[in-house]
Amino acid sequence: MVEEWVHVFKRGRDQNVSWHAFDLVHQLLKSLPPVP
Repeated sequence: MVEEWVHVFKRGRDQNVSWHAFDLVHQLLKSLPPVP
């Protein structure tokens, strides 16, 4: 089984970093928990 994901990191105006994963097969964007 192969899963293809695109990971997106972004920094908001408050300088907090968030990251998301985009599932290319199902066209879904998922928010991921913060990294400590």
